[in-house]
Amino acid sequence: MFRDELIEQTEPLFEMSNVLTKYTGLSTSIWISAKRGNHGARIKIYKERNGSGSSFYVTISDEPKVIGNSFLKSKELIKIKKFVLLNKEILLKFWELKIEDPVEVITNLEKV
Repeated sequence: MFRDELIEQTEPLFEMSNVLTKYTGLSTSIWISAKRGNHGARIKIYKERNGSGSSFYVTISDEPKVIGNSFLKSKELIKIKKFVLLNKEILLKFWELKIEDPVEVITNLEKV
């Protein structure tokens, strides 16, 4: 059940996965992905759960930084940065394709 639900939420597996709020504790869905392009490790936050509309990034690092224009209140941004710090290791493993299964990543995330 969970696996089927999650797979429906993903673009080609390894590329980008929508992580629902029930797995993160955040008020918005986040998108995680494997390394693409020349930029550093980051997660993407869309305004709409379906991956459309406004978006911005948060780096996966010891000091997560916002890239782009955030539409969230600072309290929620702090929570997203805390989430990144709590889950930095597993998010980076997915980014670097050391873990290729988004289900494995999502089921091992710590909520904030």
